[in-house]
Amino acid sequence: MELFLFRHKAYLKSYNCSVMEEVEWSQFGVRRGPIGFFSIGFGIFCMLFYVPAMKTMLQPKLWKNSCYKLMFYNGIIDIWGIVNSCFITGYFAIKGVVFCNYPTFIYLYGTSIMSLWATQCMVVVLLAFNRCVDLWQNPFLSVIFEGSKTYFVLLLPTIYYCAFTIFVPPSVYTSTVNMWVLDPFLGIPDITVDRTPYDIVWPLNINNIFLLVCLTSLYTCLIFSIWYKSRGTNSAIMSKVQRQITIQAFLICLVIYVTGGIYTLFEFFPNVPGFLMVICFFSWQMGFGGTVLIYMVLNKSIRNGVIEFYAKLIGRNVRFDSYGTQINGTSQVTPTVAKPTNVSTAT
Repeated sequence: MELFLFRHKAYLKSYNCSVMEEVEWSQFGVRRGPIGFFSIGFGIFCMLFYVPAMKTMLQPKLWKNSCYKLMFYNGIIDIWGIVNSCFITGYFAIKGVVFCNYPTFIYLYGTSIMSLWATQCMVVVLLAFNRCVDLWQNPFLSVIFEGSKTYFVLLLPTIYYCAFTIFVPPSVYTSTVNMWVLDPFLGIPDITVDRTPYDIVWPLNINNIFLLVCLTSLYTCLIFSIWYKSRGTNSAIMSKVQRQITIQAFLICLVIYVTGGIYTLFEFFPNVPGFLMVICFFSWQMGFGGTVLIYMVLNKSIRNGVIEFYAKLIGRNVRFDSYGTQINGTSQVTPTVAKPTNVSTAT
């Protein structure tokens, strides 16, 4: 964003749309109706579950777990990401938009696209690290996520977001590849501009490589730790809750891992096959929307919270106990205690 705000002449050299009229730019757009309508429908579907899921995470019994604080923070990123990847991108795909149709909006909004991706990468690394700390039970590491200290940990991705927003070139949308990319003129021939600001964006490349290395290392270490601790013992190494949260964290990180890997490949080798770009686009969407689907399948507490939320909307009071068993809120059964009878003895 600093290029747009403080070096506007340099911005115009690299994002120059004056060489053609808007109508001429539009002829390079590719209308992708099926992908666009699917994206919007998928976004609505995910939102219907994510909003009550976030509300459920705030329940005291869940919120006391540091992992749920990280998941809630990631949920904020996901909801914003669903707006980006499903609603806005879906609309642009239907219309066949290229950068020069809405250059100022796409550039400025693209800063949030780039920053959200970088922030999500850091959050999933923290989530993986949190799972390792929870298993190791090391007192020096456990204190990092103890109580309200988790909020200070979450300052790191927040600062990271601000840094990317200000100093890193944004991702901009073009329907030529139906993706938010660094080069605003990707797929449009005979455009001569200064591509220096976004030719090689090292902060993004370092971020993506850091993501791949950290997630690989942390989950390899986690798997090795589980194997090492389980040697020669029949006792459960992980509680049911630990196991449940670890599987969810692994699946969430896996989607981001795949997206980051493909995007890194695309940055270093721009002429990747088109099907990889399609996979990258849908994995990017799944990185935001797929998270809540993982919760609904694997997390009983969140799933029950979503059911309770919608049951209240239709006037039913559905409740679940701590074991996940449904309680009918309108018909609570109160055990009856027989009154003692006075027994008089005849004399």
